[in-house]
Amino acid sequence: MLKAVIKFNRNELWDLTTDVGKKQFYYLRNDYLQDKICKKLKSRNSEIRNEDNFDSAVFDHAKKKIKFEVVKADFYIKFTFERIQRIISRFPNTRVLRVSNPDNYIDKSSIQVVWTGGIK
Repeated sequence: MLKAVIKFNRNELWDLTTDVGKKQFYYLRNDYLQDKICKKLKSRNSEIRNEDNFDSAVFDHAKKKIKFEVVKADFYIKFTFERIQRIISRFPNTRVLRVSNPDNYIDKSSIQVVWTGGIK
């Protein structure tokens, strides 16, 4: 696990841990689905599979609509045990900061390894 100083202005943060941020994300995800996916599905007469993950595409879509450089969000990440046992959960277990342009926001001299080892 790494630790680093990330410097940014508050107005550059899209905080998806708040109700306002979640509502914005749901609106923009729906906008993306309607704009991009549904049009393609109609033209190809196909369907969206449950395992398709649109989050990265939604972030790219959202970046065109609103200004942000850093996203703060809670996600569910499957670790080894969950993968082996095929456990499915939607409750977040990890908080993530996604930085669009790391060279502009992460102080490279501050990067430290704070933990090493396997993930269980």
